Amino acid sequence: MTTYGQDYQGRKRKYYSITPYGKEQLQFLNKEWLTYKETLDGIVEGRLRHNKD
Repeated sequence: MTTYGQDYQGRKRKYYSITPYGKEQLQFLNKEWLTYKETLDGIVEGRLRHNKD
């Protein structure tokens, strides 16, 4: 993440920008979250079951 400051109406504002590495990390975490969410949805909706032998 990169940051820079800029004055606006007498106050200093801080702006943030995501770096290329940050974008890659965000994509990775989104994929990981979707896998986790799909698994939980499957359990809640009854599509996935754990059978004890």
